[in-house]
Amino acid sequence: MSDLEKKIEGNLVGTEDSEKSTLSSGEKLLAALGYISFFCILPLVLKPDSEFCQFHGKQGLVLTLIFLLFSWIGLLGIFFVILLKISYILIAGFGIVNAIQGQEWKIPVVEKMAKKFDW
Repeated sequence: MSDLEKKIEGNLVGTEDSEKSTLSSGEKLLAALGYISFFCILPLVLKPDSEFCQFHGKQGLVLTLIFLLFSWIGLLGIFFVILLKISYILIAGFGIVNAIQGQEWKIPVVEKMAKKFDW
């Protein structure tokens, strides 16, 4: 197993079996939508009592804000913009897959920033 795979696996927080069974498919879908740009608002507003939806919604919000900020910087070069978009798609895609599987993936840096949103 490579170092990258070990780091990613270390950031996965699997929900307990009892908690996994209580997650509805609607919650998983809302959590997955949290990684798609401004749809991150949906799990935050529609499921305020679901820790799972809040976790993914907050990470999606921070991820979106970070990439919006860097896209302004990206006006300096087309190569940077392309690299930024590819990285956003990959990170968001991995978050979506984990949300659908009922897992919480702590995205480095993003997760720490997302914890600061305490509403």
